[in-house]
Amino acid sequence: MKLTTLTKPLLVACLLGLNAIAHAADPNAEMVQGEVKNVLADQGKVTLKHGLIKSMKMPPMTMNYKVKDPAMLKDLQKGDHVEFQLDSDMVIEDIHKK
Repeated sequence: MKLTTLTKPLLVACLLGLNAIAHAADPNAEMVQGEVKNVLADQGKVTLKHGLIKSMKMPPMTMNYKVKDPAMLKDLQKGDHVEFQLDSDMVIEDIHKK
């Protein structure tokens, strides 16, 4: 099948839109309570002390998490209490102060 000049950009736009939908935060994902212990902005990571994450069968602990978008870290500081969501790869998709 030959794609016309107009069809190619339209196809690319559709594929990008589907990719964005597939990677959007899951509205049913568990919101986890935590405390910021360190912000590693240059690495796109944050250290969080959190409680039990039931959906992942993860006990309370303190660990570094990568964030989907490093811009999410700009307003976070050590000691902030936050709520966050993880994707299936343990990457923070959403984080905000409580």
